[in-house]
Amino acid sequence: MATPDVSSGLIPVPNNVGPGNTIPFDFKRGYIHSYNVSLQRELGRIVGEAAYVGNRGVRLLTNENINSASINGGNAGRLLFPVANKNWGDTNCLCPDGPSWYNSLQTKATLRMHGRSAIGAVYTFSRAINWTDNEEEATAFGGQGGFLFWPYPAYRNRNKALATYDRTHNLALYGAYELPFGAKQKWAKSGVLSAIAGGWQVNWLLSKLSGTPFTIAGGGTQVNAPGNFQSADQVGPLKIIGGTGPAPVIGASTSCPPTDMSCHYFDPTAFAAVPASQIRFGSVGRNSVRGPGLFNLDASISRDFRFGERLKIQIKAEMFGATNTPHYNNPGLDVTNANTFGVITSTLNSAGRGSGTGGERQSFFSARVNF
Repeated sequence: MATPDVSSGLIPVPNNVGPGNTIPFDFKRGYIHSYNVSLQRELGRIVGEAAYVGNRGVRLLTNENINSASINGGNAGRLLFPVANKNWGDTNCLCPDGPSWYNSLQTKATLRMHGRSAIGAVYTFSRAINWTDNEEEATAFGGQGGFLFWPYPAYRNRNKALATYDRTHNLALYGAYELPFGAKQKWAKSGVLSAIAGGWQVNWLLSKLSGTPFTIAGGGTQVNAPGNFQSADQVGPLKIIGGTGPAPVIGASTSCPPTDMSCHYFDPTAFAAVPASQIRFGSVGRNSVRGPGLFNLDASISRDFRFGERLKIQIKAEMFGATNTPHYNNPGLDVTNANTFGVITSTLNSAGRGSGTGGERQSFFSARVNF
């Protein structure tokens, strides 16, 4: 094989190869506009806050195939084919291209109580829209993506949809409560009861969130549009059943038959692959179905023991996922795979979502000496 001439800084790409990844010569860096307005009011021991928070992304870095083709265009219909009359394959570009929108109502209320005790609630109602998610976001929230689904210019508007990380509702209840026993408290200021029950503090954080959206994939290779994603057809009303997959029974099959609705998250008969006789994309858009939500409760109890003026020992018991409620991943998304389509087969931790867990209960005990 002849060694390419690199003296000009340009290397011609030969025929019948995929150029791989590239960036544009004229790289116009994107930017984000952020804006917010907030209101805070104090009523007695209650402090309330409400805020509108939003941002608008312009020319965000997007992984897109700049050598895609139109419907039934085939390889000869790829965008770069006429440039040099060469049969180049997929060419991924990290291009400053995709827009994004985020709008939210964020509220918070806190009630101050005796001593260091306080309870509160935080609620966010929001919507995030974009053309594509980066690969880390797509993986973290159990969705597909990390690339533009429909990069061919005529179909680009199909990409505008809910972001993979969108959660419409996000509620958190939290608190730190000192038991009202012991010195400087309301009851049992001294004596045996004060020694036993005094100084304890309970903390908790309860979270409930909407699920994240995902896209139904649908085969349909007859569309013959290289570089574009093929979604499925929606042929019936979407029915969320809420099943969480087959139960792992020792010595028994753990499959979920397509006709068994009890182990499906949604009714799979609502979707179908595009008929082989039709050359088109599926009717389902990007991120049109929302997955299971998330519920979690973390709690702890602690107490400080003081010995003289300088020595303090703190003991603490913590419990993460106190209710042992699973954090389910999104279900199978490929309509052509009857064994897993619409079936939840994993929890979020097995999908690699940062340091999060699958909701299993975890307990920790610790002691700390301060002097």
